[in-house]
Amino acid sequence: MENYQLCEMGLQSNIPFPELIPSNSPVAEYSFEYLAGTDYSFPDYEWFHHHELPDGQRWISYAKKNDGYILRFYEIGDYLISLTDNWICCYPQPDIPLESIRHLLIDSVIPMVLNQQGHVVLHAGAVVLQQNVVAFLGLSGRGKSTLTANFYAQGFQVLTDDCLLLREREGNFYGIPSYPGIRLWDENLNALFSETVAVADVAHYTGKKRLILPPDSFSMDSARLPLAKIFVIDEPEEDLSEIKLTRLNARESFMELVQHTFQLDIKDRSTLTKNSNLFSRLAETGMFYRLSYPRDLTLLPKVLAAIIAAVEN
Repeated sequence: MENYQLCEMGLQSNIPFPELIPSNSPVAEYSFEYLAGTDYSFPDYEWFHHHELPDGQRWISYAKKNDGYILRFYEIGDYLISLTDNWICCYPQPDIPLESIRHLLIDSVIPMVLNQQGHVVLHAGAVVLQQNVVAFLGLSGRGKSTLTANFYAQGFQVLTDDCLLLREREGNFYGIPSYPGIRLWDENLNALFSETVAVADVAHYTGKKRLILPPDSFSMDSARLPLAKIFVIDEPEEDLSEIKLTRLNARESFMELVQHTFQLDIKDRSTLTKNSNLFSRLAETGMFYRLSYPRDLTLLPKVLAAIIAAVEN
């Protein structure tokens, strides 16, 4: 069994995770078991929620069982979760590549489990600017990872491209990094990085590549840096020719947080109440801006300059 770091917690696993930073601690808060070849019949549980892709294809089904949950990723496998034991196992379908199993665990399953156990985890990219954490929210395809990668290409420290855990201490908010990696399409990799960079496959069902960041570009020490700004990446208007930054009010900010938070059980009132209370406090800080710009990679330097100016001001 190997120990790793993820979102400021320890993960013990019976398979290697090259995406994660190894941990020297003998204690891990969560354990994961990959159980390929084990007798498992993929039973038809009593599902309470289904998540579908834009084309209507079912992607994830959710079921509750005893002290935990089952997440079924269709044609990939079932993840069984015990909340009392902090234990997760995966029964994969035959011939599913390991990188797909690892990707779903660290980028989907664990963020949802953390949320169910009282933490708030945002679908967000994040970087360090002016000794502050700056986060980017946005629906899939809006450009969170591309924007995050461009900051990295310009020498800024990256915390995450899609999974940011929030901490609240003495009225301040902090963004906790996940692991060193950014997922990008080939055309964006080629446009942002003139030199050859280390990449790996993300999963068998996507053409994205994982940009592997060197260890010195990523540090868990950034968990001590305060969250300063949150930019919500908007769908650009058809005739938009300039970069637009608009400050959001508290209600708008609250709704964006609801939309961009990992959730395991949408029917659990206790978790929803905890999330809502933190969202209300965070939304009142006035740190939210809507960011809209033409999807033209040549404009990214100007987008970065606008974000940096907003943080400095």
